[in-house]
Amino acid sequence: MDAGWRVNSLARKLNLSPRQLERRFQRIHGVSPHRWIDMQRCTIASAELSRNKQSKWVAADIGFASASHFSRWFKAHMTLNATAFVQNAGRS
Repeated sequence: MDAGWRVNSLARKLNLSPRQLERRFQRIHGVSPHRWIDMQRCTIASAELSRNKQSKWVAADIGFASASHFSRWFKAHMTLNATAFVQNAGRS
């Protein structure tokens, strides 16, 4: 996974401990940094898939080393797999 998508990497860049980042981020944004990162990844993945970009390229763009891991993650977060998402996006 691309280090830019990790809470520890973000904390290091901000000169904070991961726990300090968790507390401050939660207080300001109302969600954990990990949850926020997941929401950003979902937004980007959904937009790219809607433009018919291949799953393997979307996976790489949002920091996944393998398309299969991205597929499992996407289904867990979006309640349907990437193929079904693209088919549903084409209908709207």
